[in-house]
Amino acid sequence: MSQRTGFTLLEMLVVLTIVATLALLAVPGYQQPLQSVRYSEAGACLIRIASAIERHHAATASDNEPFSLAHQAPDCVTRLSRQFAFGFMDAEGALQPDAPSRASWLLQAESLTSRAASAGISCGALTFSHTGRRGAIGSKGQVFSSAEAIRRCWH
Repeated sequence: MSQRTGFTLLEMLVVLTIVATLALLAVPGYQQPLQSVRYSEAGACLIRIASAIERHHAATASDNEPFSLAHQAPDCVTRLSRQFAFGFMDAEGALQPDAPSRASWLLQAESLTSRAASAGISCGALTFSHTGRRGAIGSKGQVFSSAEAIRRCWH
């Protein structure tokens, strides 16, 4: 009787099917915490930008020198630029690189990638106002008003 060595094609296909199924189950569980960390980083970056705006306004007494993300943004904006678009929201809801006014502004970090819904909440953007108020916008454009929804988007 001859000794059989190695695997048959059928055995290899069964193993590959099992590995592929396990990978399909594991990847979403791995990506969701990563997305959550990215949103937390974007929120922290919005706060850093707000601090940079305040420092800029304290250093310049003139209204003729608006804060510009293109020239004065912290390094976190560049680091997160593949996942988020940072800017100031104008009256039409579009992102602008310069602060519209010295007295009032609304920063936004808009996700460039889709985020898996977390407990029924799908976040599309984080906002931070000149008053220090945090906000969140859903992936379909709805503005979240509940503190719990905003907290989940920011964390």
